[in-house]
Amino acid sequence: MVERIKRCIIAVGSTYFDELIEALDNETFFTALKQAGFNRLLVQLGKGTYKPTTLPSLSSLDLQVEVKDFVVLDVLIYHADLVISHCGAGILLECLRSDHALCIAVVNDSLMGNHQSELADKLEEDGYIGASTPKKVLADVTRVLGEMKAGMKAFKKYPMKKEQVIVDLIDDLLIN
Repeated sequence: MVERIKRCIIAVGSTYFDELIEALDNETFFTALKQAGFNRLLVQLGKGTYKPTTLPSLSSLDLQVEVKDFVVLDVLIYHADLVISHCGAGILLECLRSDHALCIAVVNDSLMGNHQSELADKLEEDGYIGASTPKKVLADVTRVLGEMKAGMKAFKKYPMKKEQVIVDLIDDLLIN
């Protein structure tokens, strides 16, 4: 039987967000990821200076890990099962448009007046993503991984865009 590839992405974007990487750089997170059936992990560091230290000791988990400073994420998100990211509107939109990637958005409090929390809080309130902070992300991710393993649906599907909506509106205006 061929093992299904299950991918997780941790992404901080193009800025500094060492707190997110540090919060998940521990054996508890990696073990929970593996127990939930994940076998691939991509860690995108951005401009941060913190480099994961726990990864080298995890060879027994059989988890293929890539660590990169920068990577184009949009295509990768469409193949991911879980995305743990900063709260940038671009990455959140890509996650919402994905047909199956669950997203946990972690607020970077050190950026511009904490505008990220407004977006994350609203999307979480509506049931589309999980919102977190660096201090509680390990607990939040562990909970979501447990729900995934149990087959529970963690978040609602975001409504897909309607390709023809503008054309249909123009047709209605011209015909009626």
